[in-house]
Amino acid sequence: MKALQTIFDSAEQELYQLNIAQKQSIESGRKDIENGNSQPNDIVMEKMTRWLEKQD
Repeated sequence: MKALQTIFDSAEQELYQLNIAQKQSIESGRKDIENGNSQPNDIVMEKMTRWLEKQD
């Protein structure tokens, strides 16, 4: 798994030119995930749907 992550990380660096703020944001997001500070996609989509319905 670590070898695959290394390959993906190196591929990312070649495909995208990120500035420092973008890199920091990505790293912050990765740390959030590692620390369990995330929600499943279906929960997020449900919250967004409810929010959008209130905007009408």
